[in-house]
Amino acid sequence: IEIIQPLSDVTAKEKGTATFTCKISKPDVPVTWFTNGNKVEPGVKMNISKDGNTHTLAIEGLKPED
Repeated sequence: IEIIQPLSDVTAKEKGTATFTCKISKPDVPVTWFTNGNKVEPGVKMNISKDGNTHTLAIEGLKPED
C-alpha cells in the first residue's frame, strides 16, 4: 500500500471546519485517523468518510484548542 496523496496542513477559522484528505493506492484498505496520538471516533464534531481510495476527516465547530 502506498500513500498517493499525503495529508497537508490546513488553516481554518474558529467555529469553522477543517478537512483533511489522503489518498492511498488500494480502495479496500481500512484507515484509522489519529489526532494528538488519540484515535478519532466519528461523532458530532468528527466526520469520517471514504470514496474509493480517498479518505477524509472533517473536524467541525473548531475551537482554538483543536
